[in-house]
Amino acid sequence: MGTARLPHGNARRLIACIVKFFSAFACLAVLIASQAAADGFDDARSASEAEAVGEHGRALYLYGRAIASGDLDPISQANTHFNRGSLYAKLDNLVGAANDFTRAVQLRPDFALGHRSLAVVHAFAGRDIKALAAFGRSLHLNPEDAVAFNDRGTIYYKLGQLDEAVFDFTQALRLEPAYASAYYNRAATWEELGVPERAADDYRALLIIDPNDIVARADLKRLGLDP
Repeated sequence: MGTARLPHGNARRLIACIVKFFSAFACLAVLIASQAAADGFDDARSASEAEAVGEHGRALYLYGRAIASGDLDPISQANTHFNRGSLYAKLDNLVGAANDFTRAVQLRPDFALGHRSLAVVHAFAGRDIKALAAFGRSLHLNPEDAVAFNDRGTIYYKLGQLDEAVFDFTQALRLEPAYASAYYNRAATWEELGVPERAADDYRALLIIDPNDIVARADLKRLGLDP
């Protein structure tokens, strides 16, 4: 999945992603429970197959028909909403994505990935407070999700809550010690806090991960420090 990274040396705003975030939803299809009744299940499966070969209009139609069939149990229905929401997100339809992710977590409140996906859609739509709430629910359900910590940290950064941002980026790095985006984001936050030495430590950590990281090397040079 794509992951948010902050701009270097500039103000509180989110950039989209290193790689466009919603393209990552192409690989997020959730399997439908096998006990679902045949017709709805077959439509949901056919929708996933159509999506896989780029037939997005047909996929959306089949996902909708599966949901409307009444054949799916609540978990399967939640998963189908999630899959359709992921396709809407990939197609930049934020309203459709938000509606489906919302329905998915209503049907399946313990769906951590559904809450995180809803949070990201809220963030892209500028609904920062709703994004924070959805990230909070996701992390309550899955406190080992480094991506959710990193992405929530970018919202805190945008809102000027820099101590909270540092905390979240640090948690992401605790869970994934080679998480490059979290190092970049924490370094940018240290700079906003006026602690360039700690930012430099993070840039140097990036060079340990990848000695050819020209961005980290340039940031150290910008700070007047050696690698």
